[in-house]
Amino acid sequence: GTYVWYPSGSFLYNTVSAAQREAAVSEELVKDIRATGLVSYRYETAQGLATKVLHVYDMELPRNWRPFNGNGEIDGFTLMKIPDMLNDMRNHPENWKPNSMIVNIDLAMRRGYITPDDPDYLELAHSLRVSEPHLDLEHYIGHMRDGR
Repeated sequence: GTYVWYPSGSFLYNTVSAAQREAAVSEELVKDIRATGLVSYRYETAQGLATKVLHVYDMELPRNWRPFNGNGEIDGFTLMKIPDMLNDMRNHPENWKPNSMIVNIDLAMRRGYITPDDPDYLELAHSLRVSEPHLDLEHYIGHMRDGR
């Protein structure tokens, strides 16, 4: 699918816009969305290592609410209880995009489904944020000078 990012919009604006486009979330439901932090990860590309920082937002939804594909970009939605989701991620990681996994692990930790008593808690907690995400200011400034 095509990812639409509005550079003039805030992180919140872009998050709300994506929720409305991709899951047909109404304006009424997104009014209570709130920032809860960020996660980051690093992965290998043809050009070398890339770091992604994801701003995390939570939104409470009514029990009977179900998303539907608002724009054709999403293959589908599956409603899962958090313990079932964690079990699926552990047993079938190939079914999950890395950015979805890390955000959902963060959610499970914040909601107490993964606790310090879990054997891999420390490793998971550390994996939610890569050390020293690198911001190439010279590259960014060059783009600003070039008008890009």
